[in-house]
Amino acid sequence: MQTSHPRDRPSRRYVLKKALSGCGGGTSSISSNGPVTSIPTTSNSLVFTLSSPHSAYTRGTAIPTTFTVANTGTQPANLVVVSCDDFVLRVRQGFQQIWTGPHDICLDMSHSVTVPAGASLSYNAYWDQRDSSGMVVAPGAYALWSKLTPYSLNETVLNPAEVVGFNSASIPITITP
Repeated sequence: MQTSHPRDRPSRRYVLKKALSGCGGGTSSISSNGPVTSIPTTSNSLVFTLSSPHSAYTRGTAIPTTFTVANTGTQPANLVVVSCDDFVLRVRQGFQQIWTGPHDICLDMSHSVTVPAGASLSYNAYWDQRDSSGMVVAPGAYALWSKLTPYSLNETVLNPAEVVGFNSASIPITITP
């Protein structure tokens, strides 16, 4: 599912697209306003990363992110998700949560997500630099954090500690005046 850029749809603050693609390598990197990619988090054959094209954005510019779940194994990874929000993007400044989304993208309450062997699943979302009350945030340092919330992996029920420990990634972003 892909929707238009948030600037084309003023009532939305993000866009979400799910796509399967070939599995590619990833590195942790932050350069002078170049792409930023999280340190990969791994569980079994799944590797989770979050990235953005830049590490700094001008205030008011939508920030695109891509959360990738790559299956480096030789068998498909079959995830069962029992939440409406199987993918979430959170924005924090220090310990304060600023914004969480997307919320109006809802699949069936319980559904399967399969990541074929050697492939990846990507969730793309934009943050428009607004807090949860709709106000544009101040310039400064922020952390963008994403996660996938599966209930089971290949028919094995995951306990909450396993779900929290392996399914997330975060990146630093700076907003300039």
